[in-house]
Amino acid sequence: MANQDTVPPWEEKVLAALDAGEIDQALNALIAECGQAILAYCLARLGDDAIAHDVAQDVFVAVWQALPGFRREASLRTWLFVIAHNRCAKRRESLGRFRRLFSSGLDKIVEEAQPDPADPPEEAVLKHQQAERLRRALAKLKRKERDLLTMYYMEELSLEKIAERYSVARETVRQQLIKAQQKCKQLMDDKHYDAERTRTTRRP
Repeated sequence: MANQDTVPPWEEKVLAALDAGEIDQALNALIAECGQAILAYCLARLGDDAIAHDVAQDVFVAVWQALPGFRREASLRTWLFVIAHNRCAKRRESLGRFRRLFSSGLDKIVEEAQPDPADPPEEAVLKHQQAERLRRALAKLKRKERDLLTMYYMEELSLEKIAERYSVARETVRQQLIKAQQKCKQLMDDKHYDAERTRTTRRP
């Protein structure tokens, strides 16, 4: 258990709220003190602002669920960053699996973002460009479209399970998933990507 003499005021506030059974109050105090630090950590680990925000939110959902069982064997800050580390590692693994599965499901138009050390420089550059196309394409999809793709490819949920989440028919999910795949593939098309890159790099 952490030395009580060294516990900072904000942590005392969180622990007091826990002792009183006020889980939401404890979480709010924890977010107020460590929220920005956790977001910065996720951004450093994942390198993408949108993904970092998503994972940081996921971290605090996990914290809210785990707070009642906090054993006080380490400081709250240490405990929190262990959760953040694990969530970032899980997301990085999921993103790698997503790239592999998505590339296979869409005629291998995308390969792993990280080049093999044995790859010649030209191939390494190509792989990074392909991964960047995928990232840009996903960012341009609607939230529902991204959710469908990530649930199917990253969470590896069946069409039936996804249909249950949305309370719709399996066939509806199948059609929506096909449209999301087609839209993502179109956004990753060379001409579309080149035009987008030209717009973003053009100087006034």
